[in-house]
Amino acid sequence: MKRVLVVDDNESNLYLLRQVLQSSGYEVDEARHGLEALAHAQKSQPALLITDLLMPEMDGYTLLRQWKTDPSLKHIPSIVYTATYTDSDDQRLALQLGADAFIVKPMEADAFVAVVSQVIEKARSGSLPASAPGNEPLEETQVAYNATLVRKLEKRSLEMRTLTRNLHASKARFKALAENSMDMILEADPILHRILWVNRAACEGFGLSLEAFVNSDSKRFYDQSDPRLAALIAERDATGQTRGEVTAIRANGEHFPVEISSVVYSTPEHQQIANVTLRDLSAQKQTQATLLQSQSNAATLQAAMDAHALLSMTDADGVITYVNDGLCATSGYQREELIGKTHLVLRSDHHDAAEYRALWRTVRASQMWKGEWCNRTKEGNLFWVETTVVPFASTQGQPDKYVTIQTDITVRKLAERQREELEAQLRETQKLQAVGTLASGIAHDFNNIVAAILGFSTLMQEEIAPGSPTAEYLGQIQKAGRRAREVVQRIVSFSRPQSTALTDVAIQDAVHETLAIAQATLPTTIAFKTHLPIQPVLVRGDNTQLQQVLLNIYTNAWHAAPAKSAHIDTRLEVCTFESTDPAKPPQLSPGAFAHLWISDNGCGMSEEVRQRIFDPFFTTKPVGQGTGLGLSAVRSIVVAHHGAVTVESQPDVGTTFHLYFPLVAPSDIQQPLAQKPEAAPPLIGSPHVLLVDDDLPITVLLEAILTRAGFRVTPFTDPALALVAVQKRPMGFDLLLTDFNMPGMSGLELARQVQSIRAELPIAIVSGHIGADLIQQAHALRIDTLLHKERVTEDLVLRLSKLLQPSET
Repeated sequence: MKRVLVVDDNESNLYLLRQVLQSSGYEVDEARHGLEALAHAQKSQPALLITDLLMPEMDGYTLLRQWKTDPSLKHIPSIVYTATYTDSDDQRLALQLGADAFIVKPMEADAFVAVVSQVIEKARSGSLPASAPGNEPLEETQVAYNATLVRKLEKRSLEMRTLTRNLHASKARFKALAENSMDMILEADPILHRILWVNRAACEGFGLSLEAFVNSDSKRFYDQSDPRLAALIAERDATGQTRGEVTAIRANGEHFPVEISSVVYSTPEHQQIANVTLRDLSAQKQTQATLLQSQSNAATLQAAMDAHALLSMTDADGVITYVNDGLCATSGYQREELIGKTHLVLRSDHHDAAEYRALWRTVRASQMWKGEWCNRTKEGNLFWVETTVVPFASTQGQPDKYVTIQTDITVRKLAERQREELEAQLRETQKLQAVGTLASGIAHDFNNIVAAILGFSTLMQEEIAPGSPTAEYLGQIQKAGRRAREVVQRIVSFSRPQSTALTDVAIQDAVHETLAIAQATLPTTIAFKTHLPIQPVLVRGDNTQLQQVLLNIYTNAWHAAPAKSAHIDTRLEVCTFESTDPAKPPQLSPGAFAHLWISDNGCGMSEEVRQRIFDPFFTTKPVGQGTGLGLSAVRSIVVAHHGAVTVESQPDVGTTFHLYFPLVAPSDIQQPLAQKPEAAPPLIGSPHVLLVDDDLPITVLLEAILTRAGFRVTPFTDPALALVAVQKRPMGFDLLLTDFNMPGMSGLELARQVQSIRAELPIAIVSGHIGADLIQQAHALRIDTLLHKERVTEDLVLRLSKLLQPSET
């Protein structure tokens, strides 16, 4: 281990450098000046010297010169580390005297250690520049050294002059502050009891001039019979300071109460001075006496208040000495059960210790406390009160009893809580509506992209030979596009609720598809394990909603997972319940069920939380991190599938969700019907289509599909220009094909205006989402041909060909 010799007369600097170097693997030797460093190095040579410049006995410059002229030390590299000599001339002189590096304090520890390592490594490899202070003329080095010392002395002299000016200014400010203080300030000799100086307020308060005060006996200004005086003087003699109340005497003999603060300090000449600050309490004491009298006179009002409030009285220690009938009736305690106890008997744990301390701190300072407080009845029920605590002072000035006046506000607090919960639910609902609106907008734009991908890839596939690598690539593109189309439909389903389409779903497939999403989105530290039967377990349900159930449970398990060794297990079995089976959830009918259960090793939950986890908007997460709707949605979906969900949980062990879904009987399994693709009827001539879509790639795609099928197409991306074209040539088009969602003018509005020009023109509308509202509005305009944008490649030609067929009636 490399040894470093650190030279600095400042103990803090030595400690800091020692910690930095030792934490980096270096041994550290220390010296307080140059002579000590040379002696130490002769006994045990270090690998590196780190030295300050400004030091007693021998400074850093002299140490560097002797170090480099000593045959046994000159090969050892050195670093200057200084906060005083920081000029470029200082650095130049240090390097001339043999320093290998010059560092100005402070420097980050990592950077400092890097310089140390670099210098040692260069010295080991012999790559340090040769330093030979003897090569420079002695006179030049001495002149530079002297110039540096003179410059530092001049700087130090300037600093001292500035310090002296600041000191004089500070003393002047202090004198003005003391002289103009509203408190009476005296300075006295604590041993001889002689007044040395007083301020103007002291002269006015005691009725004496400054001349009469100075050198007078300080004891004459205090009532020596006051027992508090001796205790305060003893405290000051023992600790050097004291604070309290005593009785002072004016020059005319009048006694008056004062608050005294006294501190003893030593002057530079070692003279003991007692600084005494006095504050006249006459007005305050008079106010307290008046208040005490008023409180005594108001005692008769207590009986009247008993009839309208919850009243109690305690002594100075908070022990209850009186309670009225109202407090007994509300709290459920008998009077004898409360007398002699403190109010902690009503404590609800709704308030922490800091709130109790703040209350007591206020009333013990003779100040009234007001606020709302939550108490607990004898039966354990909570009740809220609006509380006023009034302290009553004794003749000595300190509160010796407290009266608490309370009004029961439980009904109001419950109403406020209910209103806050409703407002929170409204906010969460509005957030979900906003998310739905955003998702709908994203789905609309993405629908156009997916339709373009599927359409153009289909057109390209028709242009190349089957079986070629390019055809395979295009097939993969179409496969990915169809998956994207399904994703868009799920987004649309979320943002615009639709009726649930129930099909036969294999639970294993729903689990695998959900796990693929969960493993891609949840942390990789979570281990997912599955135990699923090979034979498909079929239930009648909506695959998307089943996946939502599983994903919500997986997400909850992740939130509860430990930081390390987290795992989530998914198991599936088929079970049969009889009507008397004790394991059957009460909401299930007898029969065969798919039993899916998901277990985690997370933090678990208490029984109180477990009872509420399916309540809407209930969440244990911090504000802003949960909606409280995830598990509520789980229960709603499971119940809609005629199933049941139960939960087992134990704190610090984990949680298991049990899901039950009715099995599909073999005779009820729905077999998909084989259908032949429907051929488009032949076109009559070459129908002219007016195509309107604000998305250019979609416009190009639709034009290409229609042109290949034998249609003539006039495309527009602006519905206003398309309307102008109809106005100019009302009979020039055989069909209007328009997008629904376009800026400036919707497809329905365009259709309405076109019908006002040519009522019999066939019209078809393309949309990324065909909901009940669109169907209703289109039907009102006698438009029955509505096409899903994401399926235009498959359906467009067929639907338009049918639309142009002559009516049979």
